[in-house]
Amino acid sequence: AAPDSVAAASTPAAPDSVAAEATAAAPDSAAVEAPTTAASGGETSTAIVTQSSQDDLEAENAKNEFIQRLTVENSELENRLAYLEKEIDALEAKNAELEKTVADLSPQNLILRNENELLKERLNFSDQLLHKLADQPKR
Repeated sequence: AAPDSVAAASTPAAPDSVAAEATAAAPDSAAVEAPTTAASGGETSTAIVTQSSQDDLEAENAKNEFIQRLTVENSELENRLAYLEKEIDALEAKNAELEKTVADLSPQNLILRNENELLKERLNFSDQLLHKLADQPKR
């Protein structure tokens, strides 16, 4: 069977040949829209099979693109996760260091607080003595 465009070119312009030219010029849409306008039944089934094959190919390409996008996104997410895990490890190490520092400072803080309290008591005692001495008559 000759292609639709060759058959249309060799015959005068008739309604069937115009439809055949449209089918040959735009195979992705015309083959499905006008399958009954082709010259013979064999050409009609070929056009439908060609359209089905093209649809299958487009679906397969879309599926492959989707899989590739998912693979790239998965890789990016894995990289981000690895980065965040390193950040967590660094923060946990910093936290451990700070906890040790706080643990070391707590006893020192208690000691300094007690010393401060003792110094305040001595200062109050000294003030009381000075006031008593000041209140005594001079000799």
